[in-house]
Amino acid sequence: MSLLSKLIPVCILFLLVPAASHGSSGIPPIEASYYLLEDPGQDLTIQQVRQRPVADWQPLVNLAPNFSFSNSRYWIKLELTNKGEEPRQLVLDLEQPLQDYIDAWYISSAGDVLDYWQTGDRRPAEARPLAYRGFAFPLQIPGHDARTLYLGLDTHDGLYDSLPLSLTSYLEFHNKRQIENLWFGFCYGAIVVLLLYNLIIGLVTRSGNFLSYSLYLAMFLLWNLPFRGYASYFSLPGGTWWNNAAVGVFSVCLFLTLNAFTLRFLQLTHNAPWLRKGLLLACGLMLYPLWLAITGVYSTTFAVLIPIAMINMVLILLAATRLSLLGNRSARIFLLAWTLLILSAFAYYARVLDLLPSTWLTENALNIGSLVEMLVLALALADRIKQLERQQLEDKTSLIRRERELKEELQKQVDQQTRELREVNRRLAQDSVTDSLTGLLNRRTFLESLGNQLKHGNRTGCKTALIVLDIDHFKKVNDLYGHPEGDRVLQQVATLIRKHWQRTTDQLYRLGGEEFGIVVSETPAAYLRDKLSSLSSSLSESLTGPAGERGLTVSAGVAIIPPDEQLSAEQVYSLADKALYESKVAGRNTCRFILPGQDSLTEAEVPADF
Repeated sequence: MSLLSKLIPVCILFLLVPAASHGSSGIPPIEASYYLLEDPGQDLTIQQVRQRPVADWQPLVNLAPNFSFSNSRYWIKLELTNKGEEPRQLVLDLEQPLQDYIDAWYISSAGDVLDYWQTGDRRPAEARPLAYRGFAFPLQIPGHDARTLYLGLDTHDGLYDSLPLSLTSYLEFHNKRQIENLWFGFCYGAIVVLLLYNLIIGLVTRSGNFLSYSLYLAMFLLWNLPFRGYASYFSLPGGTWWNNAAVGVFSVCLFLTLNAFTLRFLQLTHNAPWLRKGLLLACGLMLYPLWLAITGVYSTTFAVLIPIAMINMVLILLAATRLSLLGNRSARIFLLAWTLLILSAFAYYARVLDLLPSTWLTENALNIGSLVEMLVLALALADRIKQLERQQLEDKTSLIRRERELKEELQKQVDQQTRELREVNRRLAQDSVTDSLTGLLNRRTFLESLGNQLKHGNRTGCKTALIVLDIDHFKKVNDLYGHPEGDRVLQQVATLIRKHWQRTTDQLYRLGGEEFGIVVSETPAAYLRDKLSSLSSSLSESLTGPAGERGLTVSAGVAIIPPDEQLSAEQVYSLADKALYESKVAGRNTCRFILPGQDSLTEAEVPADF
């Protein structure tokens, strides 16, 4: 469960997000041009910005600019031209939820201000143009017209994050947000499940490993919600201040709980005391950026926290590596987890310091690394549980062996009784639908099976035929020679019927006494006539009386039901029985065919298309 819940959303977001962040390439015939202007003094007004000559604006080639630590204000100009006839509804998506201040002016080709927005994560969430964890601006542009959007970007105290820009249609924006919210929700849900699972195990077993890991998961969730902009949806008093402070506060708490878990899980007090001291020192140093985050000094918080965090992760890596080399299996799993996390953290912080370019991968490096790391750590805890279980098993080997032997003996008895019961049930089921004398199906299932065949014929457009056979003068056999000889004759007839009707769809019944039934589907009357004629010849040649004499015969009535007839099984049986009766009246040893609503016909009178 953990592997799928973490890797699937990461993979899908990895595929979807980059594909949707290539500016206007997917929405012709819109032409979009981006330009950048730095305002070191932060004193330019929008009027002055609009009047700046073209030469002052630098083409923005990278649509994910990263200004890192800077006290300048930055202006982005987006020039849009709609070369088509139809108006277009576009959305400029600023996918960074931690941008402090954004002022946006949407200008017509005539120079009029069409829209003006003031937003940012330090302004109320209701000021956002669209309800979204980041910042998105709806831009409508008529056909054969041009528009210009000016963005003024500023910070609280000089820390910018990467500012990926994406221009899409409104529908593409909406679809992208739905997928993004779905999989972020899936990830958060998986983390909550993992958190509760480890918390319950920790409380039940009183294991500090599970409790400290649960606390680490909780801090990750509390950090990631404001970090990804989802906490901004909660409109609390002072919410804009809290959302920004929470990123710094829970970033520090994340490392503090990480260190607590590492110290306990790797047992550094005994295994690596000097590394334990280094981690405790890092915890002490992190109290300073924690205080800075609480007091709202945002940029200094991360300027101090990032180098401490990198040193902290190196110490964890050294501790896990040392214990792994000593043969500690739990440490090896731990090392795998933290190698992945440290690589992702270094990639993320290098992006913040503008040492690596801002891409979707570096932007989400911490999330990806943390999710994978949580999965591997869960495996490490599971391995620790297995070690404890192995110790308990060794202490109780004899008891478990005896218990297993008793279970195996009991299982053998249960299996034997189950086999006997299944055989009894099979025989009962077979006896309930089979005639014990002839082995054919009995009358109990006749009407139900015939009704099902009629319904099947109505659905598939197939004809259904019911043949009713009756042994001529059979009563005399029983009267003259007794019932045992009569039973032998019935068995002979059943054997001959099986030889002549061998298709898997043919249904053979003993309807009672000397009467037999055959249900067939999609069979021409000529075929039935030939089959009955062959059966009659076989009966006269093979069927013998009690004294060995030959010549016993049967009479037959055949009802053919077209697929468009809505008749019940009882009505079809009545038709076949009527045809059988007329065969008897006609002198026996003959066959009559009948259709619904028509008189019966002899074999010679049956037309070819009957």
